[in-house]
Amino acid sequence: MKSLWNDGEVAGCKNDLALRAYTSRLLGGEKALVMYGGGNTSVKLQENGEDILYVKGSGADLAQVTEKDFSPVRLAAVRPLIEREAMSNAEMGMQFRAALTDPEAPRHRSKPSSTPSCPSSG
Repeated sequence: MKSLWNDGEVAGCKNDLALRAYTSRLLGGEKALVMYGGGNTSVKLQENGEDILYVKGSGADLAQVTEKDFSPVRLAAVRPLIEREAMSNAEMGMQFRAALTDPEAPRHRSKPSSTPSCPSSG
């Protein structure tokens, strides 16, 4: 398998989320690694003193993902959910939405990008 990593394109990534979107597109573009559209990626960042997990939303094509396709989740809000014995899908969705740093964050988007480069990723 040939590496498609491009140091010039990586240099254009303005932050860790942009870099994760870039690497996600590289993975998603390699059909030997993923099924169509397939998979999720994430990156944990520190913002305003708290851990935020940016998760690629379901439905966004991994090969075309942009920074806007990642949902920012407060880890402190979801960690206690691990202790629960059961939870309905509806309640899990409600808890997830409540944990978002941006309540308007999309669960998924489908905005094609022509290449995996960072400068045009946002």
